[in-house]
Amino acid sequence: MAKRKNRLVNFILGLVLGLVALTSSIVTFKEDVNIDLAKAHFVTGQVVDADSREIRKLGLRWTTFKRVFYFKLNNSKQNFAIQRSYQGYEDLKSEIQIGDTLKVYYRPSVDDYNIHVFKVEKANKVLEDYKDYSENASSQAGIALFIGVVLTIGSILWFMKFNLLRFMTGWIEA
Repeated sequence: MAKRKNRLVNFILGLVLGLVALTSSIVTFKEDVNIDLAKAHFVTGQVVDADSREIRKLGLRWTTFKRVFYFKLNNSKQNFAIQRSYQGYEDLKSEIQIGDTLKVYYRPSVDDYNIHVFKVEKANKVLEDYKDYSENASSQAGIALFIGVVLTIGSILWFMKFNLLRFMTGWIEA
């Protein structure tokens, strides 16, 4: 009886984790990939603080630190942070100075640092393009989608005691 209960708990845990990964990937695809910037939130304001720094990101098992380029505008409560996979921000450090006027397209966030910055413009010059953000978001969503599918299907097949070898040899004999 205890074996059966453990099997059920493991099944439910695997299924829930798989569904969470699937849901997060769908939400990311919906909110961060292929969006219309004309419908996105944006703010135009003067830079009051700008620098690169490490921010804390909470994970499922541990806390990691990511280097980002951070800036704050005088008329926004959001602390904007641009996160790049290669973590090079020298171009932004030279282009964005305190007192500059920027137009920022973003998705609102309640986090300390809003890393959902789609596009940054300064005097009609694009400093950070949506394409870079979209590629990063779509790759993360793709990985979460793959993990979610594997966990969900794997949990169901494992719970049903599916035997892949018997299934494949059944095809060969038929």
